[in-house]
Amino acid sequence: MDYTEEDLRNLTKKQLAAIIRPQIECWPTPIFNFSKTKLQAMKDAILDKKNGFQKPPSQADGPLNNPQLQPERDAPTAAAQTPGIGGDDDDKNDENENENEREEDRQEQEPEPHITIDVFLEDERCMPSRKSAIQVTLPVLMEVESASKDRCVLATPLMAQIQASHSAIRGPARLAFPFPRRPSFRTYFATLDRRDEDLAQAVCNPDRVCFADESSIEIYIEPLPDAECGRVSGATPSQSAAAPAVSLPAAAQTVHWLHSQALLADGYQLFVDSRSRVLQNPDIVRVWKFTDDFHHEHHRKTHDTPSGTARITKQMIQEALDIRETSLADALNGMKLIKLYGSGGTDEAGDVVKELGQNREKPLGRLALLQFLQQWQKNYPVSRT
Repeated sequence: MDYTEEDLRNLTKKQLAAIIRPQIECWPTPIFNFSKTKLQAMKDAILDKKNGFQKPPSQADGPLNNPQLQPERDAPTAAAQTPGIGGDDDDKNDENENENEREEDRQEQEPEPHITIDVFLEDERCMPSRKSAIQVTLPVLMEVESASKDRCVLATPLMAQIQASHSAIRGPARLAFPFPRRPSFRTYFATLDRRDEDLAQAVCNPDRVCFADESSIEIYIEPLPDAECGRVSGATPSQSAAAPAVSLPAAAQTVHWLHSQALLADGYQLFVDSRSRVLQNPDIVRVWKFTDDFHHEHHRKTHDTPSGTARITKQMIQEALDIRETSLADALNGMKLIKLYGSGGTDEAGDVVKELGQNREKPLGRLALLQFLQQWQKNYPVSRT
């Protein structure tokens, strides 16, 4: 059932927003900005039958059936509703309108919530990929959050701040960010067809970048289909087409082969999805085990690779897994202690086994678990006989 003017007469902006948000797909523009949308515009959109806003069944008899949509002041008593001296009803309506206008003015004066975000850029047009990081401050679109509680920022101002930094992006390229609830999948949102095209003016679709982590976004810069790395460095299309394929150095070929082996290993998907996330302890153990197993299988081993026989170094493993030396060391040290004190370990400890399986409402992360294990080792050193 459609809403009527009577249904909305005395509602405040917050109460109108409570109608709009559950039916956000009916809002006539791509973005519903609560603080910048006037009260009358919200009413007009709800009343416009083309938009399709409908009363829930529980509200079919009127707004007073739903406490969420009732006016914030107490409902008038029956005696107060009895017609008295002429003009009382008009005065009350004027008072309600004035109250709504005052609330609207207050909302417009409130600053938009901003968020400071670490932006990690990975340019995959070159081998190895080129990485950089910048920090930006942008309005966060709290009003367009989905049920998943992902945070979003508008893509165009984000691109403008990237282009104003030393990490400015030149085309040709296409840009993507990890899908928040499945980070191994990517959402493409912008394309640069030419080297001189201004990313800050690019049309972004979708028009926002969403992220699950509260303080960081990853942006992947990919080559366009069939684009050559030579074009990125300034060569013309004809020059790139005629240029011979670049032969990677032997070490880079070995790293590339090693990465292909990681893709086939058990646990790789969780390992990738865990980047920039605070994990529960059981997942930390799985990620550390994957890293430790891969290191044990390949470090200082000789393999036949496309570039010939190669001896795998720790640096190659770090590059193949795309992790820093400290991350690799933490994983190896963590697994060493788990093999001592964890389930089936040589000095198995019940408290350690319990902690390794702990799932908290707010996870503590890898460093906290490593510190717990290191402190346990200090308190209960392994006896040597």
